[in-house]
Amino acid sequence: MRLRHPHSCAASLDRRGMTLLEVAIAAVIVASIMVVSNAAFLSSFSATERAQDLRSVGLLLDTVMEDVAAQPYGNLLSLNGNQVFDGTNAESSRVRVTIETFQAEVDLVQVRAIATEIDTGREVGRVVSLRSAR
Repeated sequence: MRLRHPHSCAASLDRRGMTLLEVAIAAVIVASIMVVSNAAFLSSFSATERAQDLRSVGLLLDTVMEDVAAQPYGNLLSLNGNQVFDGTNAESSRVRVTIETFQAEVDLVQVRAIATEIDTGREVGRVVSLRSAR
C-alpha cells in the first residue's frame, strides 16, 4: 500500500474549484458580453426612435401635399416660400416644411415640400409633385 504525501503533484491536480485567475477571466468575458449587449440595445433603441421620427415627418409631408392638392391651380404659385410647422408655432416645433412652387412648363407647376429639422437644419424628407392646369 502506497501513501501519498499531501503536498505531492498528484494531490494538487485533484483540487476542486476555480483559481483566482479563472474567476478573473470569466468576469472579463461576462463584462465584455454585457457591454456589447448594451451597445446593441442602445443602437436598436436609437433606430426605433429615428424610425418613429421619420414616420411623423412622412405624415406631415403627406398632410401638406394633401392641402396643396386641395388648392386651385391658380393659387399654387402664391404658395412658394410658405412654411408649415409640426407644432403650434415655430418655437414649439421640431420640423419645418417649406413649400416651393415654380412654373415647370406651360400649364404645369412643380410643387416641392421639403422637411428640415429646425435645430440642425438637416433635410429629413422631400416630396415633389407636378400639377397641371387641365
